[in-house]
Amino acid sequence: MKDDVDSLVAKLKDSLLESPHLAVMILSRNLDIVWHNSRFGEEFASQMPVLGKKCHSVNGSDAPHRGCPLRASFDRSKHVKGFFDFGDRNFFFISIPLGEGYAAKVHTFLPKEPIDETVEI
Repeated sequence: MKDDVDSLVAKLKDSLLESPHLAVMILSRNLDIVWHNSRFGEEFASQMPVLGKKCHSVNGSDAPHRGCPLRASFDRSKHVKGFFDFGDRNFFFISIPLGEGYAAKVHTFLPKEPIDETVEI
């Protein structure tokens, strides 16, 4: 049974990292992007390559935005979540400290209004 569960957990990890709906990146303490998944690459294709760039510069900003989740994760060594209004859509993120000066950021965009249906992705 344990081997079955371990196999399922491994599949889940792979599926989450390469989800077509979740953009994932790993960043250094100074906010340099050191890795990203395919979804993140699709979202920021016009900015490629992004490895080594500051995450806020990829978003067209000169500095981290107010309430930067990564700063909070690094400062508190805690998981941080947030929800921001980006005008035409909402932005939901989770920031996860990984230790040794690195953190992961997972985000997705959500419609302004609930769609009240299940959507295949």
